[in-house]
Amino acid sequence: MRGRALVATRRAYRIPQQGCGKGLLNRRGFIRRAESLLADRSPIALILLDLDRFKPINDAHGHQAGNEVLKAVAHVLSRARLSKSMPVGRLGGEEFGILMEAHPGRAAVFAEQLRLTLANLPIAAGGLSLSVTASFGVSGADGGRS
Repeated sequence: MRGRALVATRRAYRIPQQGCGKGLLNRRGFIRRAESLLADRSPIALILLDLDRFKPINDAHGHQAGNEVLKAVAHVLSRARLSKSMPVGRLGGEEFGILMEAHPGRAAVFAEQLRLTLANLPIAAGGLSLSVTASFGVSGADGGRS
C-alpha cells in the first residue's frame, strides 16, 4: 500500500508546476514532504481532490473569477489542517493534495467534511456568488505494512 502512495506522489510530481494558494505548498514542496513522511513508519493517508467543472467557471466568468475560486479553496484547505505540520499543496491547475498521519478511514471522514464545506462555500468573484464542488480520492499506507 505504501508503494501505491509513493507512485501517486511521484505522478503528481510530473504535473507542471503552478502557483500556490496562500498557505499551501507548491507541487515540488508537497512531493518533498510526501517523500519524507512516506519514509516514516507511521500510518499515512493521501487525499487528492480535483475541483469539478472548474474550466466552465473560467470560460464563463473569466480567469479572475477562477483565481478567486482557487484562493477560496486554498483558504478552506489551509484552515482545515489538523496541525501545522500537515502538508497541503496545490499540485496542478485545480488539483490539490493533503497528507495526513492517519489511517485511511480517518482521512476519508476528513475528506468528506472538506467536500461538504466546499460544496456549501459561497465564493464572491466580481460581483457574482459562485460555488464549487470537488471530487476526492483517499489512499493510505499502514505503518510500514503492505
